[in-house]
Amino acid sequence: MRVALERSREYLARHIASARAINKPLLLEEFGLVRDGGRYDLRGSADRRHEFYSALIRQAAAAPEVFGITPWAWGGEGRPRVAGGWWAPRDDVIGDPPHELQGWYSIFDTDTATLQLLSLGFGLARTPAPPASPPAPPPPPDTRPLSPPPPPPP
Repeated sequence: MRVALERSREYLARHIASARAINKPLLLEEFGLVRDGGRYDLRGSADRRHEFYSALIRQAAAAPEVFGITPWAWGGEGRPRVAGGWWAPRDDVIGDPPHELQGWYSIFDTDTATLQLLSLGFGLARTPAPPASPPAPPPPPDTRPLSPPPPPPP
């Protein structure tokens, strides 16, 4: 996880610098990490994911360019029929898309520590966006008198 976190922090730092250079807000989106040990079971620990999210959210919160976060992915009250199984019709729709094993990245309503941490990151979205540059004023009207038309050719 050390390498993943290091690369993610470098990636975020580069994008913060780019946002600063062009005076635009930055949204940190679709970042995520599986439960500890690659487990799909909701009862499995998510301590490493919490550590990963915490580092990125702290870095984002320290940068005024970051306007908000959208982690991957919200599972909410939904539950996989089989942890680590494939989605099937009539299964709950959770954060993991049907082509991924269910429970892979989902954040569930029972992941209270993760939700408390994410609420800090969601608070960034309440910060006003940097003001947009005002539009250029329109050019002044042309008040010169009209010239007479050119004479016809000989």
